[in-house]
Order: sequence, then structure tokens, then C-alpha cells
Amino acid sequence: MEPLQEIHRDQWPQLLKIFEQDWPLNVVAYCILDTQISNPELSTPFKFRIYAPDGNLEYGMIAMIEMFTYKEVTIHPTKGSRKIIEKALLETNVINWSQEFYISAASDEVVQCLENIKDRKGITLSYNNTNEPPTYMQMLNNDANLYENVSCPSNTYVGSLKPEDIEIVDQCWTYHSAFSHRVLKILMENDLTYVLYSYENKPLAWIVINEFGALSRLFCIEEQRGKGYGELIAKYAVNEWLKKGKVALGFTIDGNYKAENLFRKLNFENVGTVYWVKVNKNK
Repeated sequence: MEPLQEIHRDQWPQLLKIFEQDWPLNVVAYCILDTQISNPELSTPFKFRIYAPDGNLEYGMIAMIEMFTYKEVTIHPTKGSRKIIEKALLETNVINWSQEFYISAASDEVVQCLENIKDRKGITLSYNNTNEPPTYMQMLNNDANLYENVSCPSNTYVGSLKPEDIEIVDQCWTYHSAFSHRVLKILMENDLTYVLYSYENKPLAWIVINEFGALSRLFCIEEQRGKGYGELIAKYAVNEWLKKGKVALGFTIDGNYKAENLFRKLNFENVGTVYWVKVNKNK
């Protein structure tokens, strides 16, 4: 019998409440699920699906997205369920281990699961696909105070990303890929993009909330740097997110002191490390 059973959308709010326990251990899982519940139009283009061992929500979730040939899995056991998740990963046919895919935001516990099964599954694991150091989770709880005095400089305004600017925003992203343009368009269509525009409608700085509910793609045009635009658009987006009762989540790579300093300035808390893992079948 297949150990991973799909969890219907009607049960997602119940699973969300389970992830509120052992806080902030489950913050990534919580933000992923909360974002998908609040933005139902995201699920279809990403083919977002959730599974649990034996369909039991108390064990946590294994979620999957798929876009064209890109596949991503995110694994989130609840406290005490690591061995159950590990056994399900070993026995499941839901995950196609013969194809290349990524496991996102894997905790130390999940990494241990993967290391324990890799030889029996005949797979190779590559951590942080460009040999980067660990990634830190940065969190601001949904009961945090809003930032004060967040106002646009003269001759600027904040708006959603415009379709004609998708290309320039996407090309500026470090992890630009064949699919990232499409992903950005979906986020724009779901009102998850924030751009500081000049009155001439030129994008100056921007940030998005990605499909997993995390702050992403913060960027300021080079000639506009040193004016505080990056901090401003980040504060604006976080304020909007907090007003909706959301937890603000971000990620920083070890050694990226500029990003780490910004999160400290914004009162985010470092709540642990995660890894991005590339999975390949052994040749």
C-alpha cells in the first residue's frame, strides 16, 4: 500500500493548526500552507499537492510542486515523526526518485532522513545547489508592530509589478532560470509583488512574496542604491503582510551580511538553518 496519501484542501486548515505547535520549529511549513490556503489560485499553476504518511496530519506533510520539467519537494515532519517520514520516503512511489528534483528548506532533521535513505534509493544529494553555505530562516511573528513612517519619497509610489516590467525584474534575480519568468508572472497575478516606481513608471526597487510565503527577490536598481529604497520596499511589503495576519519569513545565506543586517534592522529573528538539496539518481 502506498504510504503517502494525498491530503485534500478541506483538511489544510486543520494541518495549519498542527504546524502552529512547537513554534517556531514549523514556521516554514506554516508559511507554505498559509500562503496556499490564502491564495488558492497559486495551487493550480504550481500543481501544488500535499501528502502525509497514511494520510495522518499529525505526522506533518510532504508537499510537491511541479512546473514544466521543474519539480520541487518540501518535507516537514512534526515533532517525533521523523522515523515515520523517513520510512514513507523510502517506500513511496509518489516521489519519482529517478528524476532530478529539489528539496527546499530542508531542516537538519530532514537532511538526516535523506542521508539515511540515499544509498537504498540509489540517489546523490547535493546541498545548496551552488555549493553555498547553510541558509538562515528569518522570522517576524504576525503580532509584531507595524513599521512607522513608511512613506514614499517624492515622485515615487508603490504598486504591484506591471506586466511590461516582468522581464527586467526577473533578469535581476540571482536564481533566474527558464521557469522563473513564469513564476514571477503568477506571483504578480496573485498580488504578491511590491515595486517602488518613479512617476515615470520606472521600477526602482522591488520585493515579492513567493509561492511558499517567503520574502524573495529584494533588489534595488544599481543607480538608485544608497537612498534606502530597498529597506523601504521591504518594510512596505512586510507591513502589508502583517496587516493580513501573516507571519513574515525570509532566508539569508551565511556570509550575506548586508541581507542579515537588514533583517536585524527590521526586527526579524534568526530561527535556525535549512538547506536546499538537489536530488539525482546515481548513474
